[in-house]
Amino acid sequence: MTTEQKRAVQSTARQLSIVACAGSGKTSTIINRVAHVINHGIAKPSEITVITFTVKAADELRIRLQDVVSNTRHLADLYCGTIHAFCHHVPIPLKSPPKSAGNEHPIPEEVATP
Repeated sequence: MTTEQKRAVQSTARQLSIVACAGSGKTSTIINRVAHVINHGIAKPSEITVITFTVKAADELRIRLQDVVSNTRHLADLYCGTIHAFCHHVPIPLKSPPKSAGNEHPIPEEVATP
């Protein structure tokens, strides 16, 4: 691992965004970070969310995590999926239509009515 990857894995920050070019080790860094957090008791799997852009990346992360997490019993409680699937499952209650700042297009009547 590079120095930057080690810093990401061992970071005490609650939230991390790993941004790098293709083939630079993002997946390995994320896997080692999640394993570090779980194996050191910093967080439970149910408290961890890993968001990717592709289903293929999410599947690979899930498979590879099983190899490095010491106790995989609760690993199924960890959310690992695409940003699209995550947003699909997050409930967003709309009690009233959003207020316009004055420069947006008006909300069509059928959308604004609950």
